[in-house]
Amino acid sequence: PSAHGLDTSFESRWPMADGYLKKIRPKPGLDIYVMDWSPGIGFTMNAAVRHAGFGFKFFISGKMKYQNSAVNGEMFMAAGLNRFAFFPASGGSGQCMSKDRVKVVIISMAPSLFLSLFQDARSRLLSALPVPALNKAFFHISPNTPAMETAALDIFNCTFHGSLKKVFLEGKALELAACQLHG
Repeated sequence: PSAHGLDTSFESRWPMADGYLKKIRPKPGLDIYVMDWSPGIGFTMNAAVRHAGFGFKFFISGKMKYQNSAVNGEMFMAAGLNRFAFFPASGGSGQCMSKDRVKVVIISMAPSLFLSLFQDARSRLLSALPVPALNKAFFHISPNTPAMETAALDIFNCTFHGSLKKVFLEGKALELAACQLHG
């Protein structure tokens, strides 16, 4: 963890792989994951979704296949694609599909934060969601827009520290969520 308690980093420099996965929590209910990984060989990651939440995933490069116990089938993500999803507590995995560098920004948002941020559009948003009840998983994959690509790269290239980093990353995460919901 950083001196400011803002992020947790996992870094690897193996002969067969090189990169990092950072978890950043600018505020309660909002987590940002930044992954920049040059696999060298294929790899699989397992993860547990401990609490229900909304997820926004933006692929800058690479290609992965995902499975989640709450969704039937597989989700394929590649450079230039984004995913908006809701997952109840569940488990899943991600598998690298090539030796290409994987650069991904993931925003995880608690339902209470998501609904409070979009309160004025709450009924429109909820009626537009693929599953009206927030106890069933759903996902929607679409192409990144230029604005999404720019904001995601801004997160990768953030040079701020401390409270400035927190404000900057929170703003970029919310910008990405707004771009995804708008498009």
